[in-house]
Amino acid sequence: MPQSLGEQLAYNLAQEKSNTAAAAGNAALHTSPEALAKLTTVARFFESARSFFEQSIPAGVPQRKLHIVVGTTSPGCGQHQDVYTALEMWSTTTDEPRIVQSSHWLHALWSDFLFWANSVGLQPVWTYCWDGGGMHSWYQLSVKPLPSTR
Repeated sequence: MPQSLGEQLAYNLAQEKSNTAAAAGNAALHTSPEALAKLTTVARFFESARSFFEQSIPAGVPQRKLHIVVGTTSPGCGQHQDVYTALEMWSTTTDEPRIVQSSHWLHALWSDFLFWANSVGLQPVWTYCWDGGGMHSWYQLSVKPLPSTR
């Protein structure tokens, strides 16, 4: 049985309060100049990703080109290496970077991007990629239409 809008709103408010408290606690732990530089790097990345998708979709960029490459394990060979490094993407064992986990100290930036994407009908997707030879790996951030709720 579907929840009432009031129940959904109450749940959303509780989640928001929880996420805000966690983000504030995590941010307090990460106030060094290095941590602030990482925060700035990742925030700028998500702003540029938003601009890329906002411009590319209306321009008719084909789906196969509608992605952003993030880093590689080989220095100097890849796009957004600074984001790859800031998020320590080489040390994950999942198909998605750790920033999507609510416990990550920069999760609030991902949440903001996700909120924006969902509000314009998009679903962001991280894809882990590798060269098949064990030398290079990277992530691709792409979007697809949100599933219809009809």
